[in-house]
Amino acid sequence: MVSYELIPKIGIGPIRFGMTHREVYAAMGTTPSRILPRGKAVGEEDVSSFHFNGCFKVGYSTETFIVNFIGVFSDNGVDVVYKGIDLFNIEAEKVIALISAETPYDKELPEQGYSYVFTALELSLGRSGIPEKVEAENIDEDDLEYLEEERRKARFFDNIGLGVEGYYSVELKILLNRNKTW
Repeated sequence: MVSYELIPKIGIGPIRFGMTHREVYAAMGTTPSRILPRGKAVGEEDVSSFHFNGCFKVGYSTETFIVNFIGVFSDNGVDVVYKGIDLFNIEAEKVIALISAETPYDKELPEQGYSYVFTALELSLGRSGIPEKVEAENIDEDDLEYLEEERRKARFFDNIGLGVEGYYSVELKILLNRNKTW
């Protein structure tokens, strides 16, 4: 297991904002993936590179082609730590409380409970479910073990996004304003 430090507005682990494709591949010790993760279009490799079997995404500016976003998913053998807080292995509610003691998250985000954006840090934390919302409707005994595993997983964040200055703080304002006009 690899543990990477998250430093807001700087980067995660060996990846720093402002790096080029070549610098990223050298820092990760990898070569460009020939296989894009599911749902990614051909050509997207120009604006994104994928590492650790597609679970560590590096996004690049379409104008300057330097790193402007880093996304990490929990199922890749990489732990991400921010100020001693293991973002994938401490329960989500505790992570939220610990980071909120430093700076608030945006409470206007429409996906509250699933996603949290700390705009001052340009940091997003997400999970695929909320434990109390993982439903047990029409479930037979064989699926009970699966249901319990889904509830356990929903207690933890499974994805992290970190952007350059303005990545979330500016984009989130645009999204929220757009939602108000619909």
